[in-house]
Amino acid sequence: MSRTSLRNTLESLTRDGYDLVLEGVVNVEGGALAAATERFAECDQCDGQEFEKALYVTCKGCGRNPSNYFWIKSGDGDGLYATFSLRRLLEDNEVQTLGSVVIFDSDYEYSKPLMEQVIENGIPVWDIDLLVEFEDLESIDIGTLHTPNNYVQFSDSSWSIDANYAILGVFTGEDTESLHFKAFCDAPGEGNTQFPGIDAPHPRVLIGIDSRYADEYFGKSTMKIKSKETFMEWALTGMVASHVQPMLDIAVWYNYKMNEKQEKYFTAVSWLLQGILMGDDDCKEAFKGYTTTVEDASGGLSTRGLNSASNRLDEIGDLKKFLKNA
Repeated sequence: MSRTSLRNTLESLTRDGYDLVLEGVVNVEGGALAAATERFAECDQCDGQEFEKALYVTCKGCGRNPSNYFWIKSGDGDGLYATFSLRRLLEDNEVQTLGSVVIFDSDYEYSKPLMEQVIENGIPVWDIDLLVEFEDLESIDIGTLHTPNNYVQFSDSSWSIDANYAILGVFTGEDTESLHFKAFCDAPGEGNTQFPGIDAPHPRVLIGIDSRYADEYFGKSTMKIKSKETFMEWALTGMVASHVQPMLDIAVWYNYKMNEKQEKYFTAVSWLLQGILMGDDDCKEAFKGYTTTVEDASGGLSTRGLNSASNRLDEIGDLKKFLKNA
């Protein structure tokens, strides 16, 4: 057994009593996921990626840099990807958050039963053993994101403020200053269901851990993106779609239902408002069961990254009028 495999990380997390807490799903429509600790406006200088560089963007136009942003190919491509926080309950009943996890399974059939279980019983917690099927994967070192706002946001790499995607902000511990990330991948030539034998690693599990404890839970990475050519091969083969039709509406609805079941009504309403602006009839009907203030609705739209809609609602000052003209 390699000491750098995911198995070692899982054993350490289990030993210390950590669980996976499902935060929701993000939709990837362009074959790559972004992790960011700030929000960025649309940028025509980088568009969230630099294809001559693996993983990182350094852009004077929008402010993306390796300390606040990276992007990574999402398994075989597009999908709805389950996103978790890593937490444990301490003896004084305080909750400690260690980091976050995104699972890049081949399609949303992996995420769907997880979401449906939460919708049914309201309990979003799984043992670390949920990841045991990935335990033989080896890691690529991604880097460290500083977390001045105590969260990391996961989204499609094309996302920018006002873009319509299902985005998730996963909160870190209050005293966490940074997260160190590794991607656990199929070895080059393995696991690529679309192009078997391609000599490029394929990420299956992305984990970020409070940098103070990263060495304790991560071994030394053995795989690296060694050249532009290797990276471009990885990028091109990773663009293969796992689904044909965009799945934003499914992501919005599942995230709404999961938060509703947990009585997280502010967040639930924020997803409904995003769905209404998309023209989703189910979201319109579900919203009839809620009463919310302009202030809360505006805050919910901002949470979903829809800042222009939030500002427009503030200007109108009437939620019914706003929704009628949406």
